[in-house]
Amino acid sequence: MSQLRLPPSIAELTTRYLSDESVTVAHAASSEVELHETHLGFRVDAATAYRDACLAQKLLGGEIAPFSMPSEWANYVAQLDEIDAMPMAVGNVPQQVRELARLLTSNDLSELAPASAEPINVPAGLKSWAKKATKAEETKWLARAILSNDDEAMDRSPLAMNERAARLWTNGEASAALAIWMAMPDSPVASFNRGVGLLFTGQASRAQGHFQQAIAGLPENSGWNHLARLYLALSRSS
Repeated sequence: MSQLRLPPSIAELTTRYLSDESVTVAHAASSEVELHETHLGFRVDAATAYRDACLAQKLLGGEIAPFSMPSEWANYVAQLDEIDAMPMAVGNVPQQVRELARLLTSNDLSELAPASAEPINVPAGLKSWAKKATKAEETKWLARAILSNDDEAMDRSPLAMNERAARLWTNGEASAALAIWMAMPDSPVASFNRGVGLLFTGQASRAQGHFQQAIAGLPENSGWNHLARLYLALSRSS
């Protein structure tokens, strides 16, 4: 009996495409893999986004977030803006990296690093949930991320360090963020973010090993694993 062959995932096809050193923008139209802009019609599955948004908390030793999604989470996720240089942190969603063509054609990835954080219109129901959720250990990190609260200034745990670094990165303070990620204990989260910090500050060759370590430690079905593979392919082609 012949074995059923499943088609490759979009993440795998994209990685193959970006890993091919012969690929150029000029001949992209003739490639078997044709990249299209997806941001106009793209929608992130709310449950998938919730799992990925809470994964850093789990991997950095925090309390496991509850399985049930908070009120109006789906509405919140639907309005999240696209981001090119996405750090792995509580509340961040890897599916926000959507414009593959921009990543592929950029001559200087450092230009795609965030310069400042854009305010997010948090739905009233979710904001109400977050204010209450800050009191519980298993939900406080996601609540703080939603409310943009920095309440962990004196906390030296890897989870708190990563949240501070991600906030610095999003606000355009790349060097300060990368310094914290480099000082953190080794973990898949630290490896991913070290890779992001290096890739988007013009140090692509140094980023490769960190992305490889992240891929080895991140769940294969996670969007963070898929994004790490995409960034690794970009670091190899830069």
